[in-house]
Amino acid sequence: MHWYSHDVTPTPTPSPIVEQITAVAAAPWWGVPVTAGVFLLLGGVLTFLFTRWNESTKYKREKQREDIKELVELGAQLVNVGNAVRDFAAKGIGRPTAVFAPMVATEGTKLMDDFQLVLSRFRLVYPNSMHEVLTTYLKTTIVTLLPPYADAGQEWAIHEQKKASARLVDALRALQGHQAISADVEEVSTVVADATRAMAVLNEEIENETAEQKSAP
Repeated sequence: MHWYSHDVTPTPTPSPIVEQITAVAAAPWWGVPVTAGVFLLLGGVLTFLFTRWNESTKYKREKQREDIKELVELGAQLVNVGNAVRDFAAKGIGRPTAVFAPMVATEGTKLMDDFQLVLSRFRLVYPNSMHEVLTTYLKTTIVTLLPPYADAGQEWAIHEQKKASARLVDALRALQGHQAISADVEEVSTVVADATRAMAVLNEEIENETAEQKSAP
């Protein structure tokens, strides 16, 4: 009977150091969910911030449009009352100061009260960029009602007010992105002045004829 001895090679056991190295190198089981959660949280924060920024920008744009709309509406009213003052001042052309001054004291004062009311409202909202234009418009409008009312002086005052009014309109148009139109006003200024002068002379002739008819026996 023979006995055989068999050599059994032992299975190598991993070193504890190797296990530690492998454990450190491998991602923990909770790594992937946490990373995904961080990205989701970051995406939510960025979305929230972008939404708030977009809403804020939209609000500012709408507020700016509303402010410009209000400013233009008040500016249009100011131009209209200024035109009424200028049209009234044109009646002084060809009239002696002693004749036109009482008219200024009554009708002219009422027009200037309306002008000052709209001007006060306009000053509450107009931008600083329009300060010079507004100041010139105010001065030239007031000058149209100051004596003396001689032909040359009154025509000059009316012409200057017309130019200031055109510049104010241009400033209001610029706020809306429109081009200036003052050049067109300058081109017709002479025609308007001639027409105004002719109307004043015609009115004076009518008044003289009326007075003569009343005084006739």
